[in-house]
Amino acid sequence: MPENLNNPSRPGKEEGGPSNPERRIFIKKGAEALLGAAVALYLPGEAFGSGSRKKKGPEKKSAEKKNKLERIRAEVLAEEILRVYNSPAISCRFDSDVFAKNFVIAQQYEESRYRADAESDAEAVGVYQVKPEAICEVIKFLSFLRGLTDGAEEKYRCDYQGPDMITETQAEAIGDVLKKKKSDYGRAVGKLYLLAMHDKNSAFNNSPNRDVFRGKSPEEQQDLLLVAYHDGPSMRLRPERASRFGKEYVVAVHRRIKIIENLRKKLARAGLSEDLDYAIIKIMREMERKENRKDPYAAADRWIVILRRAQLAKWKKEGKDRFLEEAEIKSLFPANN
Repeated sequence: MPENLNNPSRPGKEEGGPSNPERRIFIKKGAEALLGAAVALYLPGEAFGSGSRKKKGPEKKSAEKKNKLERIRAEVLAEEILRVYNSPAISCRFDSDVFAKNFVIAQQYEESRYRADAESDAEAVGVYQVKPEAICEVIKFLSFLRGLTDGAEEKYRCDYQGPDMITETQAEAIGDVLKKKKSDYGRAVGKLYLLAMHDKNSAFNNSPNRDVFRGKSPEEQQDLLLVAYHDGPSMRLRPERASRFGKEYVVAVHRRIKIIENLRKKLARAGLSEDLDYAIIKIMREMERKENRKDPYAAADRWIVILRRAQLAKWKKEGKDRFLEEAEIKSLFPANN
């Protein structure tokens, strides 16, 4: 997010901050067109008179300008990925039985404890812990969908407006965006990578590759996706050769699914909505605290009581059509949750 120039905490002329008549900063504005959007670049110039700043050589300034451009391109492309991900053209391609809500949440929780800023030693980032090569695959997949002409209605045609492919360096820049921005970016890239492996029209499931998903139960397809996500796309063709860690990963995600199912039932019995996904994530983190590991479900019950009290208080104040929002749920849990 750009800095808020109207922030009163930043002293300036209007707020009575100090002024220096000898200090002049020239701001040069340029435009960078990417994906049909104009981006204004602000390049700070040199300060005159004080001598407190060292002049930057042309090579260093050129490198800084290039890095700034790369960051802007990465942010704009990440926004484009999110936009297309949320479009009907993409949402209609997800098999709702395979990409069930509990499955999706469980995998993200297993990957990152559902944290947008998560980063591993293997350069995996975001809630889905995606690597640069996965981001490259997502770009190629969106480019592929853009070229599909299958007679679908206009709203179901992918109107992706980005490049056909990107370099690994560019993918790393997008990865920086995923871990610094809201979790929606990482969720979009991770699910699109899964879709790229699962979609019946993708290169992964067409000649010379064979479609290993169609004809199997949703649970079997989920297992193939998990193995391929953990050990690599080719492993969907021979899941029996999955690594020990890949097999443990599948078991761990299914264990998470069971926990989520149980928590939804507990919420319903307490008179709360089963769709409090954010509360479920928070409770799961509490269940994993060292002091709660002996009886994690007792900890879950305590937090559901707290949630119920908060919900009743809101109903009393605002009416029974008002449910707890994420910010209200967040305020109930410890700051480090």
